[in-house]
Amino acid sequence: GGLAERWLEACEELGVERGISVGWYRKLWSLYSGRGRFYHTLEHLRHMFAAIDQRSKGGGAAKRRDLVTIAVFFHDAVYDPTSTTNEADSGTLFEGFCDAAGGAIPPPDREAVCSWIARTADHHSAPADGDLALFLDADLCVLGGAFHHYARYAEAIRREYCHFDAREFATKRTKVLNKMLSLEHLFFTEAFREELEAKARSNIRLEIRHLSLLCLPDGHPPSGGD
Repeated sequence: GGLAERWLEACEELGVERGISVGWYRKLWSLYSGRGRFYHTLEHLRHMFAAIDQRSKGGGAAKRRDLVTIAVFFHDAVYDPTSTTNEADSGTLFEGFCDAAGGAIPPPDREAVCSWIARTADHHSAPADGDLALFLDADLCVLGGAFHHYARYAEAIRREYCHFDAREFATKRTKVLNKMLSLEHLFFTEAFREELEAKARSNIRLEIRHLSLLCLPDGHPPSGGD
């Protein structure tokens, strides 16, 4: 289903009053449609849900689809590339939604979603399984797409970080990508690993190679006759 349909269905399952869920959907829609967003948009949410749906068909369905849906909607709701507290701020926004829902979301569910959102600050900081693993893998599935899709993602990230000059961006981004390559696994679930892991690593290596050209001194030709 569409984003609005998914949101309203999850809210209904949780017992959130319709008027509140509609109002919050509009708020979230506005945030994800904000100026300066090129990757962290509504399209990113659609891509995540498509990945989750695909896993569901393969027997990897979420145990709490309602909570996974809510987590997807809130995980990048607050996004400022110059901030270091986006995930915490997105979690605070989710807490505000819970308060507005008047206790419809019980404390254990509230705590679970808060912890999932917080985890997107560093996906690989600890092991993950179950619904958290599905959620985190869906967030990173863009890494293992066809290279032309990956290249669009990489370009969108560059546009979001336009406050860095080319060389500074290349240095910081390369550090992030090398950290990913150093991991034993990029994905937590077996299904995502089998389908996307090898391609994701190939895509990341290609991006690092491209970024290395941006780090060359001005006027210095690439070596190797490239």
